[in-house]
This record gives sequence, structure tokens and C-alpha cells, in this order.
Amino acid sequence: MAKENKLKKKLEHWYLLKDTDGKKSISFTMVFAGFGAVTLWLVVSIAEELLGIKIREFSGTEALAYLAPIFSIYFGRKQQKNATAPTESEDAATPEE
Repeated sequence: MAKENKLKKKLEHWYLLKDTDGKKSISFTMVFAGFGAVTLWLVVSIAEELLGIKIREFSGTEALAYLAPIFSIYFGRKQQKNATAPTESEDAATPEE
């Protein structure tokens, strides 16, 4: 029992963001960070050079190739969870004992 509590405490990472269900989610954190990185790249790429650092031109294809798998993980899990969750009509149809 003590081992399980220790493991549970280790898994409670402070840097994970909470998803719409209020639970910490690595996939939501990845979506947030990935979208932020691509948006920053888009905004910064407006200038060819910033503080002496040459900035690569923004490429929608590369951004999509980076974001597509991350978004697929998050929204795929969310869709799967919604599909397997019982609905109100299913709950009402189940007789209570």
C-alpha cells in the first residue's frame, strides 16, 4: 500500500496542465506546448533576423507535420473516452436494484 502511494505521488507532476475534465493530462500539455511553439515560430518568422539570429521562414507543411500527431493523440483519446462513456439515456434504461 505504501509503495502504491509513493508511486502515485511520483506521477503527480506539477508541470502537467489540466484538461476539460479537470485531470492532469500529458497529451493536453503537449498540444498546448506544440501550438505555442508553432505560433511563436509564425510570429517570429515575420522578421528575417532578430537580435542577430537568423530565423527560418515559416512553413505550414512542417508545422502541420509537427502538430498533426500531437493533435491526433489528444483528440483521439478525447473522442474514445466520449464514445465509451455511458450516456444519460443508458443510465436511465438500466434498472436500479
